[in-house]
Amino acid sequence: MKGDDRTLAGQFPQTRWSIVQRARSDEPTAETRRALEDICSGYWLPIDAFIRRSGVRPVEAEELTQEFLLRLVQGEFLDHADRERGKLRTFLLGCVKHFLANQRRTANRQKRGGGLAPVSIDQAVAEHGYAAEPVDELTPDAIFERRWAKSLMEQVMAALAADEMEKEGKRALFDALLPFTHLEAKPATLAETADKLGMNEAAVKMAISRLRGRLREAVAETLGPDDDLEAEMMHLRSLLVSPS
Repeated sequence: MKGDDRTLAGQFPQTRWSIVQRARSDEPTAETRRALEDICSGYWLPIDAFIRRSGVRPVEAEELTQEFLLRLVQGEFLDHADRERGKLRTFLLGCVKHFLANQRRTANRQKRGGGLAPVSIDQAVAEHGYAAEPVDELTPDAIFERRWAKSLMEQVMAALAADEMEKEGKRALFDALLPFTHLEAKPATLAETADKLGMNEAAVKMAISRLRGRLREAVAETLGPDDDLEAEMMHLRSLLVSPS
């Protein structure tokens, strides 16, 4: 992989290609299944958004999303999982497209998932997120990518807030530094932030550098070995700050 390819020793498991590859190569263990469920929990929103934008009614989209996630957790689609081929989001989007195409070709509408659900889907969250997207401008692929970027950043930021900042009593610092991650449109000036936090600018710069590094590590975990990390960070930023 171009750029920094460090990993996070057990952190951000929902973004790790290694989980998917391990689930593919072995009989899924309870640990692997839980890890796959974490992936599903992290990324059901872009999947749901893609299915909806493909012309599926909200209620049916919920059923199809649950069905897809259940099959993923059970090991379906994983035979073709290969980090060497590129990004995790590209792999998952391809799986969703294949699944949806098969569903459309199948007239059988038996109850999906046998009553099991790997992820608790909050339809209010889905409705709010979907309603915030441009009505006519985004293709299903584009809305998947936007929701992917938002989901990824929300997961990373939540993990950082819980694991790093809150344990150290620095939640206010975390909130103030968030605009400096290159994933926000209009960051406050460094001087203003330093003054607000009662810190000198050098200390704020060091904290920003640390936060950016952790973000880069998490994003790197979703990429293939030949993907450009810098390009991916710029792409995620463009998705997050594009007009809605």
